[in-house]
Amino acid sequence: MRQTHELRIVQLPIGGVFASGAHLRIVTLLGSCVAACLYDPATKIGGMNHILLPGSMQDRDEGLATRYGVHAMELLINRIMNLGGSKQNLRAKVFGGARMLAFAPGTIDIAALNSEFILEFLKRERIPLEAYRLGGSCAVTVWFEPVTGKAQIRRIPRPEGREVALHEETCQARIYRAAPRVSEHNVTLFRDL
Repeated sequence: MRQTHELRIVQLPIGGVFASGAHLRIVTLLGSCVAACLYDPATKIGGMNHILLPGSMQDRDEGLATRYGVHAMELLINRIMNLGGSKQNLRAKVFGGARMLAFAPGTIDIAALNSEFILEFLKRERIPLEAYRLGGSCAVTVWFEPVTGKAQIRRIPRPEGREVALHEETCQARIYRAAPRVSEHNVTLFRDL
């Protein structure tokens, strides 16, 4: 008789950050948002975040700071390191940034900014990018196993993915109206001295 072991599933919401050294699967649903899956293959510790907006939270903004790229990346790296992972060993896989809705001229393309942010951040922090799927026009479900670094994506057909896009767009618009924007989102963290 063959024994099967079901992996524990951790659902990651917008602004979520989760890291672990346990054999489990982190799952999130992405439209224009991006998710970074980071793992240390030596210690078998890794995690994922779900970034709504590039840059960092502003003074007058309200809500979860980890919806922003800088905060979400900093927290994910810190959590992996606190569990025993090493920043020097981290590897990355990134997903999302789909342009799912038509944009009027002069409208900010959040999907493109999110994709640009995550690639720039990894380059600055010298974290090798092993795999990515950014852009396109379909939502995706991402599964990530922090122990193995294995990631899988599944495209969500347009009609079903439209609800994801509308929810993200509503969240992004509310935040952008409420807070002043950072002109540059290339904040450097964890600078080696």
